[in-house]
Amino acid sequence: MTDLHEQPPRWGFPRRHRLTRPAEFNRVYGEGRRTRQGPLVVHALPNACGHPRLGLSVSKKVGNAVDRNRVKRRLREAFRHLQNQLPGSYDLVITVQPHDVRSRPDCLQLLQHAIEKLHRK
Repeated sequence: MTDLHEQPPRWGFPRRHRLTRPAEFNRVYGEGRRTRQGPLVVHALPNACGHPRLGLSVSKKVGNAVDRNRVKRRLREAFRHLQNQLPGSYDLVITVQPHDVRSRPDCLQLLQHAIEKLHRK
């Protein structure tokens, strides 16, 4: 039996879990650490929010709007599944390099490896 006060993990992606302002992106780019994992360049900076936040940057070089939106959906989904398992509270900015569109499990694995690598740094 579970404790009544124990909260189940959240799988949503509310606005407070997103980086929305250019200044937030610039702070992560300027002060954070980065790593490359396949077509993903992940920048990370510890935050004081108590939860991870995500920002995405997908250029037109990746493909047309359909391809870019597919990549963003898959990365947001991967983040949603990983956010409760992340070792710390980080602001993450993911920049996507041109590539063939990856499958959902691929995106999840790439993101997980990149975050683990950054956390070890």
